[in-house]
Amino acid sequence: MNSWTGDHCPNHTLKELESMESSQKKLEKSLVQNGIPVSEDIPYEVAKDKIAEITESMKELASADMDPYAMEKKYNCLEEELAKYSNALMLTDEYAEEQNCIE
Repeated sequence: MNSWTGDHCPNHTLKELESMESSQKKLEKSLVQNGIPVSEDIPYEVAKDKIAEITESMKELASADMDPYAMEKKYNCLEEELAKYSNALMLTDEYAEEQNCIE
């Protein structure tokens, strides 16, 4: 005899989880289609280090002697990466604490 009933049934929970995952994917797709980047779950220190690294690469690129088209293409890629890591950084608890200390 099965003691699982109603909302506590593992199959019901699994279906509910699958439904939530499907909704999340649709929402993320909609955000991207509307030009809103979906932030990844990146740790504070990793994001902070990557931002410093990308900023340094942008400075080096500004003084590089290369084809303007190639430079613009590389700069745009760096700009996208910078936005990705900046958004991820701003979503961390450490960043929120840092901002509270500043204020």
